[in-house]
Amino acid sequence: MTSTDAEDERGTPSDFPELVPGVDRPQRYLLPGALALVVLLAIGVTTWALASSQRSATRAERAASTASQLVQDSDAAAAARAAAVRVATDKAKAAAREKKIVDAAVKKALARKASADKKKRPPAPKIVVVGSNDNYTGGAYGTFGLTRLARPGPIHVYESPTDSSSKLYAVYPDEQVTVYCSVRGQMINGHDYWDWNGTGWVWDKMVDMNGHSPPPCGDY
Repeated sequence: MTSTDAEDERGTPSDFPELVPGVDRPQRYLLPGALALVVLLAIGVTTWALASSQRSATRAERAASTASQLVQDSDAAAAARAAAVRVATDKAKAAAREKKIVDAAVKKALARKASADKKKRPPAPKIVVVGSNDNYTGGAYGTFGLTRLARPGPIHVYESPTDSSSKLYAVYPDEQVTVYCSVRGQMINGHDYWDWNGTGWVWDKMVDMNGHSPPPCGDY
């Protein structure tokens, strides 16, 4: 068989139709590769877009979770502050109630003590001597001012004829004292006479009686 016969059996190049009209045979094989590359590129872009979208969704979920946790923490802190305020308020109210109770108890105790002290005051001594001393008529011997020893004052009227007894009240230098009688009591600076003024005792040297002496009160 000659070469011519072989060519006739395979056919001449012109016998094969063109795959793509207007495209030469060498370019016919480039087009499928380009199409495959485009497809692969499209698949890669799509995959990247999906992964990026998933990452964004994950970040969004994390952000939402963090925000929710912050809100919960804030609510918990607010609740704790409110509870602390309630506890402090309850403690303050309890302290006020306790103070009120204590004040009332102290007031009652002071009132009882004052009543007891009043009951313990010595009774007015019986005047057993009625003489004809100046201004003495069987009642008050007289009303007198205070001596210079009482300045700057005040002096005190005592429960008993001694300055170690309870002080009943104060007398100031510009005031006067009514004297009924006197007894011998605590010695102070060499003088032990004390004068009864109707409610208590005043050291005799504090009363200015112009050198006169009141009658004795009797045994005390």
